[in-house]
Amino acid sequence: MEIVASAPVAPVEPFQASRQAIADAYSDYTRTSLEHAWTFLGKLAAARSPVEAFELQMEYAKQVCESFVTESQKIAELHGQLTRQRVMNFEGFVARLTQTTLEIRATRH
Repeated sequence: MEIVASAPVAPVEPFQASRQAIADAYSDYTRTSLEHAWTFLGKLAAARSPVEAFELQMEYAKQVCESFVTESQKIAELHGQLTRQRVMNFEGFVARLTQTTLEIRATRH
């Protein structure tokens, strides 16, 4: 077996948040939540005593709460990244506009 050197890998750009990434995060959270709910209902239907059913409900509530907090933080971070990107783009636009305006004024005087 011969080992061949590969071409250098270009540096990876930082993750760019987008509306699609946010929509995907919501979609993934919804899908996993529904899967967990169906699994829980199956376990609850198989419970043999009220105590076992109560324990299953407590476990499910804990998992749902932890999942909600984790996914909410992830989605909030994506929203924050997207907002920062938009503000930086807007700041660049304003800077170019201001520079152009100053250049036009300088040529008129």
